[in-house]
Amino acid sequence: MRISLLMALIFSCKLLVDCFAADPSLLSDLPRLKIRKGSAANVAKQLLLKRLPFSSVYYVQQMINKTEKLSAEDMLLISHAAYLTSEDYFFNIKQSHLPADRGEGIDFIMGLKLAKLKQWNQALSYFGNMLIDDRNYAEGRLYMGSIYYQQGKQVLARQQFSLCIQKAKERQTETDDRSLKHYYGHLQDSCQMDLARIAYHDQNMNAAVDAYDKINKRSYRWPDLLLEKAWATYQMEDYNRALGLLVTYKSPFLRDQIFFPEAEVLTALSYFRLCLWQDTFRVISHFYRSYAPWVLAWRGLLQSEGRGSDKYYRLVTDESLKPEVEKLHLATLINQLRTEVKFHLLLNRVEKINYEISKLARYRQNKQIKRLIGRLERLKKLKIKAVSRLVRNKMITLTKELTRFAFEMFNIKLEMISRQKNLIYRDETLVADRARGSLNFVKRKTNQYFWRFSGEFWADELGDYSFGLQSNCEIKSKKVAHTTRVREVASE
Repeated sequence: MRISLLMALIFSCKLLVDCFAADPSLLSDLPRLKIRKGSAANVAKQLLLKRLPFSSVYYVQQMINKTEKLSAEDMLLISHAAYLTSEDYFFNIKQSHLPADRGEGIDFIMGLKLAKLKQWNQALSYFGNMLIDDRNYAEGRLYMGSIYYQQGKQVLARQQFSLCIQKAKERQTETDDRSLKHYYGHLQDSCQMDLARIAYHDQNMNAAVDAYDKINKRSYRWPDLLLEKAWATYQMEDYNRALGLLVTYKSPFLRDQIFFPEAEVLTALSYFRLCLWQDTFRVISHFYRSYAPWVLAWRGLLQSEGRGSDKYYRLVTDESLKPEVEKLHLATLINQLRTEVKFHLLLNRVEKINYEISKLARYRQNKQIKRLIGRLERLKKLKIKAVSRLVRNKMITLTKELTRFAFEMFNIKLEMISRQKNLIYRDETLVADRARGSLNFVKRKTNQYFWRFSGEFWADELGDYSFGLQSNCEIKSKKVAHTTRVREVASE
């Protein structure tokens, strides 16, 4: 009864800040909290009751370490502490701690822990044992599908991703909580993208494109899928559609928010396949001219600020460093990071920990509370370092990608020059008198209609563009053309 009342109180407020606003007196008896031997679970419950979930983490961990076999009440406490903070805080749970009948959330935590250790089959076992009404059930299907896909079991992966979409959609309909609606919507889109990737892997490009089309343009995943969908249309040799998808990244809506260097390479390749040498060369030149300064600036920052530096966190959060962000060409990278769930969660946790510290600060003279604040400060530092590490790793990844794609651009340029030289040596030329663009060269489905692009990007058109370029790959002999012209002149 006591634990049920506790959980009812925890979920009576949707947000931590709302709970304090509703009843500030919840903190009034904090100095009287007594931490006795064997009472870690009791302290954790009291802290959760006072809407201090991150403060409770240490005591929940202590409870786990000092308990040989977790009771149903213990597992419920762990589950709700994990829900309000993060599952990875409780990876100190061992299989020996668990009874045969486990509560909601515990199988999910164990599955995540074992997946992180790459113990795939054991992780699958725990994810598979999750109760169907578990709030994380749909996410468990996402992890199962990912593991099966990694193991090459495409049929099983497809089944799990489909189940993920179904259950996430059901949960999204049932809940009125806005944040949960976003969570389940994001799960649906992630699983839908994975279904599209399986179709792409199976070389079923039409199915892949259809799967991508099911994701709403308002989704956080939508900017990512444009590139993947463009690759699918490229494989279908619909280079005009690939170019149309990629040009969406140039729209004001995405131009300063998303950066995929691979999109530049695919753009150059698409022009190259259409034998449009000038367009290909223009894209390659723009790539080198635009991104060489980025690589130089990022390498300098990476060399001066090591792995443990908090500078990356400050660049993201400190408005006074905005001029330095611009100088280092980091604005687009940071904007892109802000769309990633992991990054958003880390920043959100830092804010919540700061909130708890501010609420405890008035009782700092109490030794027990002072130690609690110290633990929160250490926890905050770990999260700040995690944010810095995420930013730094993103910079390293993009620096490597830009370097690798610069080499690929160079190879495209070499191949283009080689083909041009071969034409000259054979005294041949490409057809150059074709129209620059026409609706005749646009491939479309029966449910797609034409609107001419008038130089302005409209929100409802984004992602639906297609170029209308005719291939310039037809070769004609200069000799034949010259002989024909001589005969025409002679006949006159």
